[in-house]
Amino acid sequence: MEGFIPVIGIEIHVELKTGSKAFCSCSAGYGGEPNTRCCPVCLGMPGALPMLNGEAVRLAALAAVATGCTVEKRFHFDRKNYFYPDLPKGYQISQRDTPIGRDGAVRITADGAEKDIRIERIQLEEDAGKLIHRPEDGLTLIDFNRCGVPLIEIVSGPDMRSAAEAVAYVAEIRRIMRFYGISDCKMNEGSLRCDVNVSVMREGSGVPGTRCEIKNINSLSFTAKAIEAEFERQCGIISRGGTVIMETRRFNEDTGKTERMRDKETALDYRFIREADIPDVTLDDSYIDELRRETGRTPARRMREWRDRWGVREDDASLICFSREMADYFERAAGGCADPRVLTSLTVGTVIPEYGDATPFPPEYLSRAADLFASGKVTSTAVKKLIKIMGDTGLDPDAAAEKNGLLTLTDREEIRALVRRAAENDPRSAADVRRGKTKAKAAIVGGVMRLSRGAADPRIAAEEVDAFFAEDGD
Repeated sequence: MEGFIPVIGIEIHVELKTGSKAFCSCSAGYGGEPNTRCCPVCLGMPGALPMLNGEAVRLAALAAVATGCTVEKRFHFDRKNYFYPDLPKGYQISQRDTPIGRDGAVRITADGAEKDIRIERIQLEEDAGKLIHRPEDGLTLIDFNRCGVPLIEIVSGPDMRSAAEAVAYVAEIRRIMRFYGISDCKMNEGSLRCDVNVSVMREGSGVPGTRCEIKNINSLSFTAKAIEAEFERQCGIISRGGTVIMETRRFNEDTGKTERMRDKETALDYRFIREADIPDVTLDDSYIDELRRETGRTPARRMREWRDRWGVREDDASLICFSREMADYFERAAGGCADPRVLTSLTVGTVIPEYGDATPFPPEYLSRAADLFASGKVTSTAVKKLIKIMGDTGLDPDAAAEKNGLLTLTDREEIRALVRRAAENDPRSAADVRRGKTKAKAAIVGGVMRLSRGAADPRIAAEEVDAFFAEDGD
């Protein structure tokens, strides 16, 4: 609304891709029969003692390094006390005083501009269970399978000023987490969820108003809709002379509005105390240095380099960077390719849809296939077949193209013979061409391409159609 600016900060909860839970050996996998993946530890039974999952620590520290955070070398855990039906211990093991990561940033592109979004902290903690509401009988059941699944909470600064920036930020965090294998980030399964804090600032004031938190948003589109709805709500209150109250809200996907859930808790409400059952953790310099070597070049840096070096568009680069394996594969292929733009098109349009990041042939094969297409030795139809044949047989591109008759037909006499057959097979289009209807020529060219099984050079085919009918007219 005119005269107001949204101020947005986001807490992203990312479940870590571990085999077992944060503090016990139960499976951390998604799903399973309700209440079959839990034990006395994750159910908070008296006398059960937690044991920290080392892989969860590694992935959390890796996330901190990948987002430019300073990694806390010595940290402990805290108990965050609150009552909720799906939290059987009555508290959550989290980190208040010593989060594993602090003071990072990621760069986003939104609204036509680049911008850095600060990350204030990354804390390692455990997930809660899941409530299952049954409208048919009004009952609410609890599935404790998710209790204790390790997650990190990534807390941004209040740096975003539009829904587009917020969506770009969540998408960039999701890309980083997927790229390094930290999480699968399946929002539909709850392995990435957002709590969005929204306040309103009058233009020119520099002072944000009272913020409200919108809990548990599980899609990018709903993130944008929730922010826009809450911004409009708060602007309306202020415009009418009212006061925005700090509270926790939810986004109703059916109405497109936010709804009050409860008053917003403060740190005092949670009565944080130190978790005495888990010893302090120390990470030495060599451990952190190894994580830095593991991260290497971030997805954002690779995308910028591809743009500058090979002219790869941001949308295409984003698709290729969905995994580190695919990004590495693409770089090796592009380095040996005459025209990386052709390679990019084949990667995005054919290779990724067909194989994902499990490409069954070496990158050199894709480079050569792209070169065959760029040089006109195979057509656009043939190169797609060629990629499939390479995947099925393991043949190199030249051998596969030769063996399967995919090399472009450029012999004009052969193509002229195909034009004659195409005209005989489609007398109506041939008659239209003779009457001067130039659009009908496309039908004859199409007939040539079908007869040659896509092997004929389309440019030569069009020229020979013109020549054939010119002679025919004479």
